Amino acid sequence: MNYRASIPDCKAVTGTNGTEGIKWYKPIGNSVPGMVVCEACHEDDVLCNPFAPKFQREQGQGPTDIWACDLALRYINNELKFKGRAGDWDGFTRQASARLAIPACPGQGTAAATSRKWFTPTIGSYAANGILICHGCYCDHVLHSGEEAKWQDVGASVGSRFGSTLRCTMGQFNVNVALGMAQEAGDLSIFWKSLEGASREKFCDAKGIKDGKWFTLPSSPDGFAVCGACCATVLEPLDLMKFVLPNRAKLRGGTILCSINPAAPRFLIYAKHLVEAHLRQDISSLEKLTVELTNIPACRRDEDFTNGVWYGWPDCAICPECHHTFTRGTALERSMPLKGVRIADSNLCQMYSPRMRALYMAACAKNPPDPSELLVYADHRSTVYVQTVMRIRQMLMESQLMLGQQSMLNTSSSFYLSMGQIQEISMPSACTYGMAGVGYGFANQNSLQGAIYGQQAMAVGQQAANPSRTLLVGELERQWRAVE
Repeated sequence: MNYRASIPDCKAVTGTNGTEGIKWYKPIGNSVPGMVVCEACHEDDVLCNPFAPKFQREQGQGPTDIWACDLALRYINNELKFKGRAGDWDGFTRQASARLAIPACPGQGTAAATSRKWFTPTIGSYAANGILICHGCYCDHVLHSGEEAKWQDVGASVGSRFGSTLRCTMGQFNVNVALGMAQEAGDLSIFWKSLEGASREKFCDAKGIKDGKWFTLPSSPDGFAVCGACCATVLEPLDLMKFVLPNRAKLRGGTILCSINPAAPRFLIYAKHLVEAHLRQDISSLEKLTVELTNIPACRRDEDFTNGVWYGWPDCAICPECHHTFTRGTALERSMPLKGVRIADSNLCQMYSPRMRALYMAACAKNPPDPSELLVYADHRSTVYVQTVMRIRQMLMESQLMLGQQSMLNTSSSFYLSMGQIQEISMPSACTYGMAGVGYGFANQNSLQGAIYGQQAMAVGQQAANPSRTLLVGELERQWRAVE
């Protein structure tokens, strides 16, 4: 038990890179190609399983390679338990390989209808409301649950019935909370009740909701509002609805982003305090925080900006929100040279990052507290930011300019081609026109000019969509995420 406490918990689908020093394991003989298990799950689920001798260390992770633990997939974890009891190693390797071949859940995003199987409930009016789950979530959360009869494969008609682009209901944060609470309680009726409530409300969109149903805390703090769908799927299962009131000020108005949507600036802060409120059945901590944050600007995370107010050190700047919610009152606060200082130059908050927060806590724990290692890493992190994120922004800006140029050239091409067609009908020419590299046989100069613009538009579009640019952006982003 002492050893287990020293192992970092599984990061599930988020994954970790090689610099974090996670130990990895894999099935022997590459019997499940590509499968890896983190040390935490190896300790928790493999060592107590009859198949423990069939796993070996995997040491091929590079410093910037991001690996995700496959045993975090509920279906593979269940199969390990069931097949382990039966002593069916071949059965486990077949099922695990099949699960890994299924595309990952699109999560908060969307996926093409033809990219995977989709399932819809056989009960109630959920199908009519567009409730669908992807093949991966069906395996992980429906199979082995006793609820298989309540779901059916939509089949080849999924595109014609629901559209070409689909969203997995179980991939949404709020529905996932309800599902997790139901699984923890061993009562899936909690999930179905939440799903029924959410299906009557507007979808909690990352772009915001217009004219939705809103709820707030008793003190009605500015900037905090929870939509009806999240009340049904988050607050109800957490037994927190008794602490909130309808927000009548927001019943009508513009587009509003739900405060506990993952796209909301303070989502992580509020989510943490919602867990505390659920465990303590006391909302006062969350309400106090929302009131305090009313006049504090939200952290910009990995977006640098000018003329900001900063705490911390010149090489490790901390925004007001991260200072208020994390560094305030800690052992290093007194030694900070920056305490609410406005700086005109561009700067980046360092303390929103979990890695930087871990380094900060380690610096506070030293005797005496010493930020030197933190500052060295922050300086390195800032250097990588300039070399990667700044370059990515420049390339994206260049691509946007090229796409704008392509649009203008396409418009010009259409204009001149139309003029050429009119001229050909009204004033036909005895000659034809052409140009090397464009072609010959055009009826008039306008048609030729339209072809020239069209060719230029195609060339610009190919340059903007150059695969090498896409690969470079991906590599630069990977380098930044490795230190972020």
